[in-house]
Amino acid sequence: MPTLEKGQVRINEVIDMLTFKDYHYLEEELHPELQKLVKAPTTLKEMSKQGKISKKIRQLHEAGEETGIEGNMPKGSSRAYLRHKDELPVNIDGKQTKIKTGIKIAIRNDLDKHLDSERFKQPSLGHLQNFHENANDNVNEHFRVLTKDDKGIYHHNPEGIFPPLIDYDHSGHEWAHVGHADTINDKQFKKLTRTESHPEGIEHKDFMGVLDRDHERKRGKYWEGSDEEEKHLDYVETHPLVQNFLTHQRTHNIPPGDYRDIKNMGVFRHDDKEHVVSRDHGYSNEVYNAFNQVLHRSIGSR
Repeated sequence: MPTLEKGQVRINEVIDMLTFKDYHYLEEELHPELQKLVKAPTTLKEMSKQGKISKKIRQLHEAGEETGIEGNMPKGSSRAYLRHKDELPVNIDGKQTKIKTGIKIAIRNDLDKHLDSERFKQPSLGHLQNFHENANDNVNEHFRVLTKDDKGIYHHNPEGIFPPLIDYDHSGHEWAHVGHADTINDKQFKKLTRTESHPEGIEHKDFMGVLDRDHERKRGKYWEGSDEEEKHLDYVETHPLVQNFLTHQRTHNIPPGDYRDIKNMGVFRHDDKEHVVSRDHGYSNEVYNAFNQVLHRSIGSR
């Protein structure tokens, strides 16, 4: 945890606590009982695997045992991510195929004792992030790369910016079963964003520059750059990927903090398609306010 003066909270410190790197793990270091569950077959007919993993983590914590997750998670992390070893059989647009998946699990940490659970309606910061990412699925459904119909068939959405949501804990928001997105770096980001209108692709920092500019303009806090800088951002703003992220941001008044760290971005693959996506989009104004609250309260309790 960063050391802060009493009452002082910086937005970048809140964002640092929300990044995808904060819930990465090394499979070989997991508790043997968790390894067994993670490696168990995953099917659309049997979704209890997610609940079993979540329950086992709680049981191990209550028994005072190490899960193997803790050592790979920075202090203050609110969620763990476990990639499933096997690929999930799915039907996409009438074609049988397989996709990589994983599970996001809410992890209780020391900061949660400072959370006003009555105000935020969730027992922990991880549960709150899971709620905003998954429970409000009508909001995010149209922005996922794969959308699922009533018959369980997925349909490709070329304008999607989030991995598919397979299933989630509808009552407790303990876990979410999601499409797995591979890590991406700056070079890959630029390569995968090549289009006819932007043949050289765009850089992640410029992608963020446009999202930040749009968000700050709405708040009346944007400082214009040089004519050359603004012209370049105008060009980047016309990129289809940027337009899709802006649509989500503008429609739902979502701050772009989740995307600042490229570790929060990734590549979701299915069949021969590659999509640049945000693999952590549980950030919202409410989540930001909750993290602010726990940081202030934790500082005041020292």
